[in-house]
Amino acid sequence: MKKLIVFIIALMAMTQNSFAQTPFGFKYQAVARNADNLPLANQNLTVRLSVIEDDGSQTGTGPIVYTEDHSPTTTDLGLFSLTVGKGNVQFGDFEDIDWDNNSFFLQVEMDETGGTDFKLMGKSQLLAVPYALHAKTV
Repeated sequence: MKKLIVFIIALMAMTQNSFAQTPFGFKYQAVARNADNLPLANQNLTVRLSVIEDDGSQTGTGPIVYTEDHSPTTTDLGLFSLTVGKGNVQFGDFEDIDWDNNSFFLQVEMDETGGTDFKLMGKSQLLAVPYALHAKTV
């Protein structure tokens, strides 16, 4: 009887792990620079990232479907790394973005003082990485 109980507990533990999902999110890395194009070394920043759904214009002018803030500290070279989808959510739900049916842009804003006076740094279309393209064929 004890062996049966141990077997059932072990089976339940294995089943629990088999339902794990891939974490939502993707990496973003950049070098923060000041107006003189010098790296902002060892500085606390606030970075706002927004996912914009394409409106067909391929310019990133569609509706914002998700926004989050991050508070990274730069390295000696001004480098910082973030995980999009793991920040402080300001709007939307990252897991509810319908990635299958449209293209999207990532808009980056930054306050180099760590506050909330964001300045637009740019936006870029999100593209598939090679392993994701391969996954479609498997």
